[in-house]
Amino acid sequence: MPYQGEKHAFPTLRHTVDEKHFDLFEIPIKEGRGFKAEEARDHIIVNEAFIKSAEIEDPIGKTVNLQGLSFTRGTIIGVSKNTVFFSSKLSTIPTIYFPGDSKASIFAINVKSSAPEQELIAAIEPVWEECFYPYPLKYKYLDDSFLEAVKKERKIAKISSIGSGIGIFLALFGLLGLVSINIKEKLKRVSISRVLGASSLHIAAMISNRFIIPIALSLTLGISMGVYISLHWLENYPFRISLEWYHLTIASFLILGLAGAIIWSQLRMALNKNPVIYLKED
Repeated sequence: MPYQGEKHAFPTLRHTVDEKHFDLFEIPIKEGRGFKAEEARDHIIVNEAFIKSAEIEDPIGKTVNLQGLSFTRGTIIGVSKNTVFFSSKLSTIPTIYFPGDSKASIFAINVKSSAPEQELIAAIEPVWEECFYPYPLKYKYLDDSFLEAVKKERKIAKISSIGSGIGIFLALFGLLGLVSINIKEKLKRVSISRVLGASSLHIAAMISNRFIIPIALSLTLGISMGVYISLHWLENYPFRISLEWYHLTIASFLILGLAGAIIWSQLRMALNKNPVIYLKED
């Protein structure tokens, strides 16, 4: 539902919860307090995203406009941390929590227990049938809900990993063909250099520089674009990893190492061939 403030208007998520909600899910209250039993309905708790979007300073005790409810204004009594529930991105959406009452519709009942599953279900079923018959009892674990919340991101990560692996394989396969063709075209020059006394290291440096420098430049450009895109993408997630220097360093050395191995393998084949064979040509 939309929120209309003095400065800004933006969509919000709205949840009706009881006084045990924040303790049950271990959601920290950064400022103010949580709900008490029989809390007044116009007392609300908002998350950090709401405070940021509304640009409210010293929010505790402030009143905000509420649309679509029996009361039009709510008093902020607490500010909770952003929390992931239904989606890994929803925690960035401004959220308003209202205290529940006996007249409110029940959307879900959350139970925290260390009892075995069979014993817990056996204890809940009679109460459920008494209060909610004929609706069937359906339940799932909170861990499964969290996994569903990040299911899309896990698929993206898997597809990205497979795509990156295929891309690297095709790039290295293309590099192998390019190096092989270029070295074959220079076999006569390599043979002449060897007969004149050039060392294998000098010949290898002469040929490999043609490939190493473009690879290094491409790697620099790719890392720069990758870092920019990754940082921009990660900003959508309040709970995220940070890019460290060693992430880029390991990837760079890995790619340069594979490229160098391909170039050196082709050079060794060229250097091990008899130069007389190519000097007799033409």
